[in-house]
Amino acid sequence: KMLPRAHMDAVVLVASHDSPQITVTAAAPGEVTRRMAASLAEERAALSAVLNYADFDGRDALLAQVDSARVVGYCGCGCATVLLAVESAAPASSSGSPIPNEATIIGADGDPLGGLLVFLEDGYLATLEVYSYDDPISPFPPMERLKLLHKSP
Repeated sequence: KMLPRAHMDAVVLVASHDSPQITVTAAAPGEVTRRMAASLAEERAALSAVLNYADFDGRDALLAQVDSARVVGYCGCGCATVLLAVESAAPASSSGSPIPNEATIIGADGDPLGGLLVFLEDGYLATLEVYSYDDPISPFPPMERLKLLHKSP
């Protein structure tokens, strides 16, 4: 089980390319953070859009958590779901889980492929779940393929 506010002792970035050589290079923590933040642009944009779509109890606390949110894991099925952790200094939300705002993921043909849900653990952002009606959705869908929704309690 992933703990939402656990500390990481090491980060390993793996990339493939056409060269048969393997090169391991140490990187400063700031450089790793910068690269990871840049690679999560779609996820952060979707999370912000879903949170901002409609007001609900506890939303402001979640918006305050977005900037410190970082990915601490991925779903094992191959979908684009990400497990999140936020700084413990951020305020906890009073919202239920999943939050009432969500999104439908629309395919290139205009048909729904699945959806996007935001789950919390103890009032903190914990999972940005990408679910599908058929094959797992990966990579993370771009904003133009998301139809934002608000589910009333």
